[in-house]
Amino acid sequence: MNEKIGMINIIVLALTFGAIVWYTVETFRLRKINEKQIRINILPLIAIVDIGNEIRLKNIGKSPALNVTINPIKNRTSIDTEEKFDFIAIESIPFLDVGQEKQIRVKPKPLALSGLQNPNPDPFLNPNNPNFTKEYSLTINCKDIENSKIQLFINICKEGIILEETKWLPNK
Repeated sequence: MNEKIGMINIIVLALTFGAIVWYTVETFRLRKINEKQIRINILPLIAIVDIGNEIRLKNIGKSPALNVTINPIKNRTSIDTEEKFDFIAIESIPFLDVGQEKQIRVKPKPLALSGLQNPNPDPFLNPNNPNFTKEYSLTINCKDIENSKIQLFINICKEGIILEETKWLPNK
């Protein structure tokens, strides 16, 4: 009789232990989902509205974007010239509120001695320009309200502007 009670006791303890382990795993999973939802709610999302002589950006996310910058655009050519240029942003946006639009002007930098010292950026960068040649990547950097860094990797091609990837690097 004592053996049966001992066996039942062990079975009940094993089932209780299994339930506690299952509950712990589920709680951990739910906590991760909750953290992701909170992160999404504080994530600014920068969209490109227009590309021409400047790059017009709009924050379509759910919180302000801080210190918005664009990485240099490397090795661009145009149909009407064989010369190659890098384009660098000559300004940044310190604060871009939700729904707000602002532009960042870009400046060409010749990769070799060039007859074109200050070309119009439009044929090099705007996919709607008839002289646009090939696709390129654009990286937009900003910070969220918790000072975490966000990088948006965008592909610009004749078909349009495509968001390839968003990286969120939490503040440590």
